[in-house]
Amino acid sequence: MIQRHRGFEGTLAFLPKEVWDLAHLLLKAGHSLYLCGGSVRDLLLGQYPLDLDLATSAYPQELRSLLPSSWSKDSALGENFGSFLLEVGGTAMELTSFRSEGDYQDYRHPGKVHFHRELQRDWPRRDYSVNALYQDLGSGEIIDPCKGIDDLRMRRLRVLGIPEVQLSQDPLRVLRGIRIAAEFGFVPEQKTWEGICQTAPLTRELSGTRVGEEIQKILRGKGRARGLRLLLNSGVLKEWIPELLALKEVPQPKVFHPEGPVLLHTECVLANLKEPISPALAWAALLHDTGKKDCYSVGEDRIRFHGHDLVSVEHTKKILDRFSVPKQIRNDCCSLIEEHIRIASFPNWRKRKQETFLRDPLFLEHLALHQADCLGSHRLLGIYQKLLEAWKRLPPLPPRPLLDGKDLIHLGWSPGPLFRQILDEIEDLRSEGKIHGREDAIQFAKEFRRWRKGCR
Repeated sequence: MIQRHRGFEGTLAFLPKEVWDLAHLLLKAGHSLYLCGGSVRDLLLGQYPLDLDLATSAYPQELRSLLPSSWSKDSALGENFGSFLLEVGGTAMELTSFRSEGDYQDYRHPGKVHFHRELQRDWPRRDYSVNALYQDLGSGEIIDPCKGIDDLRMRRLRVLGIPEVQLSQDPLRVLRGIRIAAEFGFVPEQKTWEGICQTAPLTRELSGTRVGEEIQKILRGKGRARGLRLLLNSGVLKEWIPELLALKEVPQPKVFHPEGPVLLHTECVLANLKEPISPALAWAALLHDTGKKDCYSVGEDRIRFHGHDLVSVEHTKKILDRFSVPKQIRNDCCSLIEEHIRIASFPNWRKRKQETFLRDPLFLEHLALHQADCLGSHRLLGIYQKLLEAWKRLPPLPPRPLLDGKDLIHLGWSPGPLFRQILDEIEDLRSEGKIHGREDAIQFAKEFRRWRKGCR
């Protein structure tokens, strides 16, 4: 039985004006419009939705004629399935006609879609009950056909229909369910969890890009450590990052790692990251010790992992390539991992090397990884405090010179000892507030050159 809820109209106050511009257009044309899926879920949980998803009774051909061309992004494939990617005044949203779907043929797209006027024909295609929520933008009423609000209250994750069937149509739903459970602290009901575990091997049918994007969301979300545990226990980790699975039983020296094996340490590091977390930092926290199994040895005094930082970098390159992670993120991640052991010797570095490191654009990311690494193991923050204090004491870089020798040559000067005199004079006048920018400097250089000619 479909449940209808009043009293949640206040959540709509958080929606941007552009959503109401769209609502006015469609409602005026006689169509209904609903905020739907994760957008409603997030608002009810007190969070602003990262994605704005909307559903309407208007058919695709009607939307094409109603929507201003300036609002639509180029997405012909999506429009074939009734989905329109819109950008209205800088606000991105996805608008989809009510539809029912046939069987999925490529683990991503339904073989057939049928469009409908009735909302009740739309919700059976949703994956989880907490994503089958609709809020009427005309009345504010929430339509809850699958008792999703009850599941929100119970912090319960429940697949709609038969879990194995629903999840296998698009196995990305396995990762999406893990992300929801991790981020919001939901507990999967037994049949749902069994379905997730049974369907995990099918995620291999997905593109690495789609899987990597979903794992990255898990790693950057609030329940990232819980997410890693769910990825492990569900079997997803075995399918996609077996290098991490291999760390489950690798022991560590208790004097530095009282928490236990390497994979448990990785979980602790993720738990101790401070938000916001960049993609590079998230991946680095996950993969920084992947080389420890290869470098494991037992010395006279304790277990050691000589060179595991560099071996971890090699593993990381392969793993991130598996997910087609953008090159800049991959490079930054590898840099963080490469330095995560050497950073402990910072107090012994020469002054110039210390300053270069402190001015590295990634320094605060290095610092964040080091802090989480320490808090996830021995919890000693002496090096972290020295790094932070040194960074705070770092004097600001002098401003970039307004002109250089090439500029003077371009202005007609001949190279010579006078170059340094004129360039220094420009910077002195700048510090005195008599020259304010590059144009002033060029004008001064021209006048100085004319004055010198006049003195000859």
